[in-house]
Amino acid sequence: MTEHEQARQWRQSLSLTQKELGARLGYSYEAISWFEKGMVPPNRSGSQDRKIKTHIWKRYKLACSGLDMEIAEGKWDWGR
Repeated sequence: MTEHEQARQWRQSLSLTQKELGARLGYSYEAISWFEKGMVPPNRSGSQDRKIKTHIWKRYKLACSGLDMEIAEGKWDWGR
C-alpha cells in the first residue's frame, strides 16, 4: 500500500472528512486531497515532478501523529 493510500485509510478509520481533518491539522481540505492523491498540485513553472517530497510527508505525518495521540488520550498540552 502506498503512503497516500495509507493516509486516506487512516483518515477514514477516524471517520473524518478531508475538510474535518484539514481543520484539525491546520491544512486546507484541498491540501489533504492532494496528500491522499500522493502528489502536489500543478505549479506555474510547468515542472512535471509532482511527487510529494520526503520532508513534506514527514511534516504531514507528524501532524497526523499528534492528532492521533490527542484523540487517543483526549487532550494534549505543553506540560508533558
